[in-house]
Amino acid sequence: MSADGIDVQIKLLASESEAERQAALDTLKAMGVDAVDALAAGLQSPTQSTQTRQLIVWVLGEIEEMAGADALVQALHDPDDKVRVLAITALGNIGGEAAAAPLATMLEDTDETVRRE
Repeated sequence: MSADGIDVQIKLLASESEAERQAALDTLKAMGVDAVDALAAGLQSPTQSTQTRQLIVWVLGEIEEMAGADALVQALHDPDDKVRVLAITALGNIGGEAAAAPLATMLEDTDETVRRE
């Protein structure tokens, strides 16, 4: 799929249609590492809604590629606690020593659910 096609799938994550969102998640997950850079860029976009950021973090965790780890580490500082929880889970899925130190800092998060995760 082209970069434009990936961007279309990312935009569909903001759809009001549950079926469209799910289809986009499935497509992005199936693309694997080819979608990681666009997902990481989408996660950093200041125009993304909270729901879209949550879905991007979730799919990065499902792809389980180290290439997405940097974006997930940045997501640990997202203002939304659910994004942070999803980023913790996603980094756990990816594993690796690079995730250990950022995950340890989450023990001091202001949100109890984030700390517990």
